[in-house]
Amino acid sequence: MSVGFRLAKSPKDFHKAHALMRAEGVPKQKLGFPTLLVVEDNDPVGLISTDIQNGMIIAGPLVVKSDRRRIQTAITMVEMYEMALRSMGIKTFIFHVEEGSFLDKMISRYSEYQPYATEGTKKFFIRRLN
Repeated sequence: MSVGFRLAKSPKDFHKAHALMRAEGVPKQKLGFPTLLVVEDNDPVGLISTDIQNGMIIAGPLVVKSDRRRIQTAITMVEMYEMALRSMGIKTFIFHVEEGSFLDKMISRYSEYQPYATEGTKKFFIRRLN
């Protein structure tokens, strides 16, 4: 099994990313730049994308295939995403998680992040890149 990380560039990449989102029950949404894919044997098993709202960089969606535990995949994907943003000179971005989700539990357990805002069941965080 070959595993790799790559930037989504082609319509085929984005088609596969949307297929993963559908398979995991993630609502359809536009995927912006950068969108990073985690690929196993040419099929995406994870992705993280970008949305820009009101001049703010919002990370998401973050989708990981639910066929098995992929905690390390998610962590590495976020690290790669942050490296991509740093390389573009971006120093801050916003991300959100659903209350009670796997990511929310991971953040609560392994980090000192506190949400700066909430909206319904979403918790919003600011990530500053060094």
